[in-house]
Amino acid sequence: QVVLQETLKNLGNSGEVVRVRPGYARNFLYPRKLAVVATERNLSRLEHDKREASARAAKLKAAAEETAKKLNGFVVKLSRTVGAEGRMYGSVTHKDIGEALEAAGFSVDRRKIEFENAIKALGSYDVVAKLAHDVTATFKVEVVKAEKLWPRRGVGATDRIGVTGDRTPMPISQQERVVSPRTTWMPRQQYSRPS
Repeated sequence: QVVLQETLKNLGNSGEVVRVRPGYARNFLYPRKLAVVATERNLSRLEHDKREASARAAKLKAAAEETAKKLNGFVVKLSRTVGAEGRMYGSVTHKDIGEALEAAGFSVDRRKIEFENAIKALGSYDVVAKLAHDVTATFKVEVVKAEKLWPRRGVGATDRIGVTGDRTPMPISQQERVVSPRTTWMPRQQYSRPS
């Protein structure tokens, strides 16, 4: 008889006492630390580990229920750029929602966030977060139109020819970093003419 340390498909779950052939235990289970001999000491240690695991699970469930109370009805606002017809560029992902929740003070694993369809349009969506085995929280994600991000012309704004908005030349060290949205620009000093 052996005590399983991990759940094995054809033998049983972790913590169960099962009867196996001696060679299988000696050559497969023991070297891989999948099982230990079913002695009094190992059985008492197993019971102790089960009690600790159940206490730990109860603490995690209580913390998940507390988070679920705070998260239920919470609204996450995400801003996205949209085109001329009001269509979003890309979509809202689990990662975006997870980062927004983290910024709001919630620690929710992004793999536990679920929504029915991909979020590809502006609007309000219901999202479910599975916080524990049987604890879920439902909150809303509002996707709103982002403000235009292009810099305006004026003092301090840069353009493609490497001068600031008030038309004073920029130092060479700063000119190398100026990039146009359409093409890459290099300072005039780096051009070489063919001979």
